Amino acid sequence: LLALHVAGKWKPPAELATDALERVLQTSSGDDPPSSTFSHDVSTLLDILAGSKEVDESRIARLEWAFLPLLGRYERKPKLLHRELARNPSFFAEILALVFRAEGEERREASEEEQARAQRGYELLTSWRTVPGTADDGTLAADALKAWVRRARETAAKNGRGAVGDSMIGQVLSASPMGADGTWPHLAVSDVIEEVMSTDLEHGFEMGVHNSRGTVCKGLTEGGSQEHQLAEQYAGSAVAIGDRWPRTAATLRRIADSYRAQARSEDQEAELREAIGL
Repeated sequence: LLALHVAGKWKPPAELATDALERVLQTSSGDDPPSSTFSHDVSTLLDILAGSKEVDESRIARLEWAFLPLLGRYERKPKLLHRELARNPSFFAEILALVFRAEGEERREASEEEQARAQRGYELLTSWRTVPGTADDGTLAADALKAWVRRARETAAKNGRGAVGDSMIGQVLSASPMGADGTWPHLAVSDVIEEVMSTDLEHGFEMGVHNSRGTVCKGLTEGGSQEHQLAEQYAGSAVAIGDRWPRTAATLRRIADSYRAQARSEDQEAELREAIGL
């Protein structure tokens, strides 16, 4: 059936695709082992469901959660789970509780099932790049973002995970879109940073910026040219918003300083390679 879909000859009904995936979850591990294309097949079916309006989103989100360990192999993002995180601050706090111990909670030996859930939750949080309040057209609603952040922080703090909650919120805010006036981050994100006044959130924002860069490819003697450019970019953004959003500007300056330090290190390594003829 999937072969016909890929060939463009047939699209499986959403209900049939949902039933197929739910039956897989009910299958015992002692039954026939999955094929070598199993992960890809699951990803394809979930893509069909994500674009469908025929199946309840919560049902699809449960499937994405169950199959989350498989999705990373094909770099498929759990779209509905990300949407639910951005829509529902209580769900965000729930995933935090799966992944991180509460402040002051004693360390204990977790069961294999708990470890598996924690790993899934961590993968979900770290792959999430949808800023709450973002509409389908990419616009960001300031009121919706502020309401989500307020509720998420309240719930995380109540559960003893206020600091790590702020850090994870900062990381997703680092995925901010460009503002309508051409400044970055979006003024709604800068407003949140100023109002919350949390160093954990700001450090999370910095971490999110650095992590979003991904794998970097460069020549052996290229040096830190890329990092110099990034440093200038973030320093320029800090200057543009410094008067109105000082905490955000300070965060951007720290990012710029980090890239400058990295650039100097890369320059030194490149000079050494040239000196020894590499």
